Amino acid sequence: MSLSWNNQLDRVRAVFGLGSDQPLPEVNVDSLLIYRDHLRAMLGKSCFEGEKCDEDGTRRGRVLVCGIRHEIDPVLGVLCNVFGEHLDGDFPLSDVEVSEDALNREIIEDYRYWLRNSRERSAGR
Repeated sequence: MSLSWNNQLDRVRAVFGLGSDQPLPEVNVDSLLIYRDHLRAMLGKSCFEGEKCDEDGTRRGRVLVCGIRHEIDPVLGVLCNVFGEHLDGDFPLSDVEVSEDALNREIIEDYRYWLRNSRERSAGR
């Protein structure tokens, strides 16, 4: 079966070079490095606005994301450079929500989906 760009799971599978019938990889250092490289290639050096949110959904404020860090964190995932009122620094990209009309929303949401669902599957074992 071929991949469908209208399917979020298939878009994530494409990042890892998988077919539509293959399971998504678990989150680990190797898979995070692959996803980080994909994000850096897709987002380039562009900055975009977002909102920093805690894991419980609490919104902490508007931020400007200016790049994906080279380093990854095995627990937090891909890190990004964030600038905002009282929020400057490196934060997990999964903690940044982008607006519905942002050009890069799909790329960010696909990453967040993979990261969270993979961790939920691992915790449920």
